[in-house]
Amino acid sequence: MAAIAAIVAVLLWLALSSPKSDGQLPPIEAAQAPEISTVTSEEALPEEVVVSVVGAVEQQGILVLPQGSRIADALEVSGLAPDADIVSINHAQLLVDGEQIYVSRIGEDPPAQVEAGEDGGARGSKSSKINLNSATAAELTQLPGVGEVTAESIVSHRDTVGSFTSVEQLLDISGIGPAKFEKLQHLVTV
Repeated sequence: MAAIAAIVAVLLWLALSSPKSDGQLPPIEAAQAPEISTVTSEEALPEEVVVSVVGAVEQQGILVLPQGSRIADALEVSGLAPDADIVSINHAQLLVDGEQIYVSRIGEDPPAQVEAGEDGGARGSKSSKINLNSATAAELTQLPGVGEVTAESIVSHRDTVGSFTSVEQLLDISGIGPAKFEKLQHLVTV
């Protein structure tokens, strides 16, 4: 009997202490957006990138630009020569510290790649390797086992993540596993 009386007392207290309801739900309060915190790695990116711009530009030389800048930003600062081949450059590509941007002239062959000779000295030669940082999707499809989808994935990776710093980063591309990488690693360069 005491237990029933206690339950009735609690129910009466809840009924009397709650605000009167007219059958409507209480208004919904505007939700505040959560604060977004940025995740920082232990090795934070430098605030600036240093790049070299050469070729068909008005002012060749070293540029210091904010981190996150793109090739278009570097070309805006250096200025393009009237005969610059702007189609051969990916203007949206993120800049990487220490990168050199070569702007060719319309109708000009790409510059010779400088490779190290057997004695360790540099020797000029035209490389037959495809540069992962400058090749178009069409050029990438010339590689064995690289179709249009994989070529577009390589270009997309380069545009979103930034320039390749090593050939081994091809393994980050969907569709390129260890076997395909073995066939490609000697045919590409960065």
